[in-house]
Amino acid sequence: MTNTELEVLLNKNNHNTNNYYSSSIHYLQPLSLQWRIIHAVSYLIGGLTFVTGSCYYLPVMQNYLYGSWLFTIGSAAFFYADLNEWWKNNRVGCLFDDDYRALFESQVGCYMAPQETVLGVFQRAENGLNFAFSAFGSFLYLIGSILFIPSLDSLTLGTEVFIVGSIVIFLSQMWKIYRIGCTDETNPDSKVFICENLMIDTPALGVDLNAGLGGFAYFIGSILFLPSIGQYEQAANWFVLGGLLFSLSGIFLMYRYFCTVNYPH
Repeated sequence: MTNTELEVLLNKNNHNTNNYYSSSIHYLQPLSLQWRIIHAVSYLIGGLTFVTGSCYYLPVMQNYLYGSWLFTIGSAAFFYADLNEWWKNNRVGCLFDDDYRALFESQVGCYMAPQETVLGVFQRAENGLNFAFSAFGSFLYLIGSILFIPSLDSLTLGTEVFIVGSIVIFLSQMWKIYRIGCTDETNPDSKVFICENLMIDTPALGVDLNAGLGGFAYFIGSILFLPSIGQYEQAANWFVLGGLLFSLSGIFLMYRYFCTVNYPH
C-alpha cells in the first residue's frame, strides 16, 4: 500500500472510527472480504479441531493419536490466524513498519507521551505487542500439540508447553479486554478502565473473553493431565470445555466480521 493510500485511510479513520480505527487497535488497511473469510475460517477451524481433538482424550473414545493430530491442525490454524492478524493490522508502532510509522504518527496523534520517551515507545508498541503475544501463545500450542503425538514419546513435555501456552493466551486476551475497557471513542485522551466501554463492540468482547476463558480451561486441564497428578478424565472434561469456548470465540468473530456494521459487506 502506498503512502497516499494510507493517508486517505487515516483521514477516513479520523472521521469514521467505527469502521477501521480505534485508539487501541490500528488497521493498516480496510479488511477485505477475502481476508476476513480466510481469517475467520482459520480461527473457527482451530476451535472446532480443538474441541474434537479434546473428545479423543475422554475415556469413552480415547485415542491420543487422533487427538494429538487434531490439536496440531487446530494449533497451526490458530497460529496462522493470529500471525496474519498481527502482520496485516497490528504491527504499526511495534515492528516492520518503517513505511508507515511517520505518516501514522502525524495523522493519528492519539498518544499521551512523546514519541522519544520510554512510555511513548511502549504506548505505540503496546497494540502490536499484545497481538504478538497472542501469536506466541498459539505457537506454543503448536509445539505442545506436536509433542503430544504418541510416537514422539514426549507427552509430559508437550503438556508443560501447553500449560505455558495457555497462560500466555489467557493473559493476552485479558490484556486486550483491559485495553478495550480503557478506550473511550468519545474521549480518546481518557485511559481509565470503564466497563461501559466494553459494550461499544460486544462481538469483539465475545471473541476475546471466550478465547481467554478457553485458554484458562486448557491451563487447568493441562495441569490435571500431568502424570504427577494423573486426573485424566477431569483433564479431558476441561479440554472439551476449552475447545467449546474457543469455538464460541470463532463464532463471535464470524458474527463480527459478517453481521455487524463495523465492516463493509
